[in-house]
Amino acid sequence: MSEIHIHTLLLRDAATQTIANPGASHCWHRLKDYYLQVDNELVKKELVEYLLLQTPDEGVAGFLRSTWLASMLNDDTHLAAAGRILQGIAPLDPDRLVAFLVFAWARILGHVNNRTAFSQAIRDAYFPEILHKLERHLPQLVTVRPLARKIERIQKVAIITPYLSSYPHAPTSMTLHQARILIEQGIEVALFSCLDLTVPGMPHLLGAGESTTMGAFDVAKWGPQCPPEIAIYQGAECFSVIGRWGDMLTHVATFDPDLVMSVGFYSPLVAPLFEARPVLGLNIHSVAPLNAVDVWLCASPEDAGKTHAEWGGYLANSIGWHHPYRVRRKPTTSAVSRQELALPETALVLISAGYRLEMEIDGAWAARMIELLKSHPHVTWLLVGGKGTMPHALEQMPPQQVRVLCEQDNMPAVFQCCDIYVNPPRMGGGFSVAEAMAEGLPVVTYSDSDGGCKVGGSAVLNDTDYFSKLAALIVSADMRRQEGTAMQTLFSTTLDLDKSGPSLLAACDLALQRFTGRTTPVIS
Repeated sequence: MSEIHIHTLLLRDAATQTIANPGASHCWHRLKDYYLQVDNELVKKELVEYLLLQTPDEGVAGFLRSTWLASMLNDDTHLAAAGRILQGIAPLDPDRLVAFLVFAWARILGHVNNRTAFSQAIRDAYFPEILHKLERHLPQLVTVRPLARKIERIQKVAIITPYLSSYPHAPTSMTLHQARILIEQGIEVALFSCLDLTVPGMPHLLGAGESTTMGAFDVAKWGPQCPPEIAIYQGAECFSVIGRWGDMLTHVATFDPDLVMSVGFYSPLVAPLFEARPVLGLNIHSVAPLNAVDVWLCASPEDAGKTHAEWGGYLANSIGWHHPYRVRRKPTTSAVSRQELALPETALVLISAGYRLEMEIDGAWAARMIELLKSHPHVTWLLVGGKGTMPHALEQMPPQQVRVLCEQDNMPAVFQCCDIYVNPPRMGGGFSVAEAMAEGLPVVTYSDSDGGCKVGGSAVLNDTDYFSKLAALIVSADMRRQEGTAMQTLFSTTLDLDKSGPSLLAACDLALQRFTGRTTPVIS
């Protein structure tokens, strides 16, 4: 019996087992394993059609089926179905809801390439509704929280962030820098994280068994980026998400802040705090946060002064405060040579950085990049981030033209070995774009994205303009110098966190003003 035939038989056997017990996640996981081992697309297509006929489309079984299909077929219409089904499952399981949000957020980031598509995909997957459901459920299980009181001055700030991770995790760096800036303004700060991206038993809550692995936060590894004056509270991963939220709300109540600052896309912990304190929001993406906030720090001047209800009627309207500052220029810890990076000394080096490059470099855009590299054999493309996995689309490229590296601790030194920053079509990339700008690299990036927001009018609208600009930069050293100088100046004037203190304090004052308006006369 051939190996191919055995794989097909095992797949059919796993399907029979799953149909007999569709609410058992281990059956779906076994089915996934054998589905991925079968290469015959007709067999796989017939299997999916059979599953759709023989398994439930609602309840826990329907949810497991939809998340399995989203992963196996790489089809986010099933993600939307899973989000819809999830809301009807009783009793409500906060761990499952949070596991789905983590799973869906990662998939969406890997599939969309601009802010408009990102916001629509988040709505399609029912993020606002699911978070609203969690936030209504939380008060039933958690009794301790800060009591509402009159606030006249901002002297103590509680920073809430979904996750703290290992160096050099960009969102963690962003959070620590906000704490440092507030401390420099004379404000007492405490940092609270429930580690919302890790859920106990997460693989068992999803059809294809996905989970999140994040490096542990280590104060020593972050060194001077972690202010010694700050108190840091983290949830214990062995507890359920509700257990962590309850524990953290107790700590926040003891700290008794004058203002809450939410740093991240969303955290259910913010909702009960919004009832009793002014809340300032800073999203890691360039869209409004998915939390109830009084003021959000927007990257684009177009969002400033506008009251936002981007996520529907589940959140109170917030107002945008233009605050583009996102990154502090990192000192170069030690010089790095091209030889150490295995880069040709005479090459013109393009660089892209990010955790998801192996997924983001794909399709027609990757084909255009391959065409460009072939027409410029002296160009090398350096990809930095994650585990340093070569994107499938580039596997046939000569090694002297594409080089991959895992995540690097000393990115400023790496950037200094390169000539042009190339941002793929993606929602993210804003942190790495800003870091490249700080080192004086010209940047090629699309508008309507996190990266595009950093470079303003220098962002391009379409593929034709993108590759035209990149080709021009490759052939012109003068253009590279001019663009690089312009990017470094733009970083200094609009993105450098060290200059953000006055703007941040003004945003805090506006949040307090709006809080007073929405709570008077309740706490007067």
